[in-house]
Amino acid sequence: MELAAQSGAKLDHCLLSTSGAMANENALKIAFHHKAPADRIIAFDNAFAGRTLATASLTDKAAYRSGLPVTINVDYLPFRDSANPERSQRWAVDELHRLIKRFPGKHAAFWAEPIAGEGGYYEGSTEFFTALCEPLREAGIPIIFDEVQSFSRTSRPFAFQHLGLDQFADIVTVGKITQVCATLYGEAFNPTGPILSQTFTGSSASITTGLSMLEQMEANQCFGETGKNVELGNYFRQALEHLSSKYPQEIRGPFGCGMMVAFTPGDGSFEQAKALMTIMYEKGILGFVCGANPTRIRFLPPPVVTTREHIDLAIQLLDQSLQQFSEA
Repeated sequence: MELAAQSGAKLDHCLLSTSGAMANENALKIAFHHKAPADRIIAFDNAFAGRTLATASLTDKAAYRSGLPVTINVDYLPFRDSANPERSQRWAVDELHRLIKRFPGKHAAFWAEPIAGEGGYYEGSTEFFTALCEPLREAGIPIIFDEVQSFSRTSRPFAFQHLGLDQFADIVTVGKITQVCATLYGEAFNPTGPILSQTFTGSSASITTGLSMLEQMEANQCFGETGKNVELGNYFRQALEHLSSKYPQEIRGPFGCGMMVAFTPGDGSFEQAKALMTIMYEKGILGFVCGANPTRIRFLPPPVVTTREHIDLAIQLLDQSLQQFSEA
């Protein structure tokens, strides 16, 4: 919580959980409890929150809701388009105002990843989020930042800090890199009823691992504008840009943010992404799909232990993979 509040965010409480999905589930429960009887959530196109009943309803991917009942009413906004930021911001703000006017008092929260994870590794901006968060504040709609994937991968411990959004952080979730997941929230959101409880809220081993990871990231100077996250992320992206000029039909950007790195393969179809990933796997490099229209391939290099030598080897293997992909 000290890390979360170091730039002024009012996050006084921490509830540990065993998965990112449960951290997000608890965040939604806290928001609904706080804003009862509000029953709607605002999220972004291509959002991914998890695979519980509630988070699957919020996730903007039909396959993840297959055979499941709808448990939450969700309204979606377009995310920032780096190719046309002014237009995408105007569209998002206009749609937000329309939703607030159409459903007055009905939204329990705005749920957002500062950097879209499963949605395609697209970065928001300070201007974009501020333009949305200010009218949300005026309407009294709580703001949830999902940092399950982005935590500890940018210039600051939290991506909302990286973007200067501390004043808007009401509820924040973290996970993955810390081994133990958590939901952080302010005193105003502390539930008045017994709605939060879990069997394994974080074992001693996972908590110790999480604390050790935080210490290692600090000791290895991962944060800051000249920290390892920024330096190695930029190094990785510059190498991808070189490959993009070498294989313009097979790989293109944008290439992510910090230690969240991605590219669009081929024509951006799932089929081509899967085909390239299969070749990559055979060459010895592992990637994962994310996003849709286009589908992208993503990497999550671990901040503390990744070196330029690791990235060079990954690029070498990716170069070989792209060569074979281009000849297929």
